[in-house]
Amino acid sequence: MPLISQVSGDLLAGLGVTFGILFTLHARKTDSIRDWILAGIGLGIAVMSRSAMLMVALTVIAGLTIDRWNLRKNYREWIRPSLLIFAVVLIIMTPWIIRTKLVFGRPLIGSSLIGYNIYRHNYMLGSNDYFRNIGNDESWAAIQALVARRTDLLGTENEAQMDLVYRDEGLKFIAANPVHYILLSKYRFFMLWFDWRVSEAFGYPMGFNEYIMVAVQVVLLFFAFIGAKNNLRATWPLWASLILVTISYMAVNSRMHYTIPVMPLVLSLAAVGALRFNKKMKMKIIP
Repeated sequence: MPLISQVSGDLLAGLGVTFGILFTLHARKTDSIRDWILAGIGLGIAVMSRSAMLMVALTVIAGLTIDRWNLRKNYREWIRPSLLIFAVVLIIMTPWIIRTKLVFGRPLIGSSLIGYNIYRHNYMLGSNDYFRNIGNDESWAAIQALVARRTDLLGTENEAQMDLVYRDEGLKFIAANPVHYILLSKYRFFMLWFDWRVSEAFGYPMGFNEYIMVAVQVVLLFFAFIGAKNNLRATWPLWASLILVTISYMAVNSRMHYTIPVMPLVLSLAAVGALRFNKKMKMKIIP
């Protein structure tokens, strides 16, 4: 599958995540209201650019509440950062929530495609061939089959209404095949971080470029693990966000370009890990 430049909300989401996490780390040292607000602005921009980045914002909000637990006797000092970030993110999201309520009849926190993706990438769970990504042609056939089966649909449903239909149908497949769903969700880890066999769903075998990307990702994740390993307390906004975003994509749909917004976190941890690895190698070579 040829490399395709993803000029989309992913890039702005990446900038927002970088800005938000940077000021989160900075604010943990300064405890400045301004820095907490700036962290919220960055995370809010990230969420509005790519809805899955809501997991990063929620990770930071929950993580700060836990991280500052020792201040719980002073309620204001304990909960203030979490409330500030939550309030700023909510303010940034409010126009979108109001607009979707007016246009679709119900507010949408994230994308109107969540239900569609749940159905598209889980409808085949009842078959033996379910360890795969679903391409466009196959998904279109599955949607046509769904519409033909659902005689209650009028054809006048809007995006939000169809999102509920897709979600309901997709969850039925998941409920009927829980073991297959769990196994597929685990397999999606490799689809997400390495694009493993994703190209085959679109008619392209994995080629040289794909294997090079796999190698690069393996190296980056290896050094990122080293970077976080002995510094868990200081770096939790990065690695915890990566874990939660990974889990959220594994639950629905995974492709490597979905990691673009969080790759700055991987690169930051990998840079620290590479320095540590280099230092350790030098110590072994030069006693």
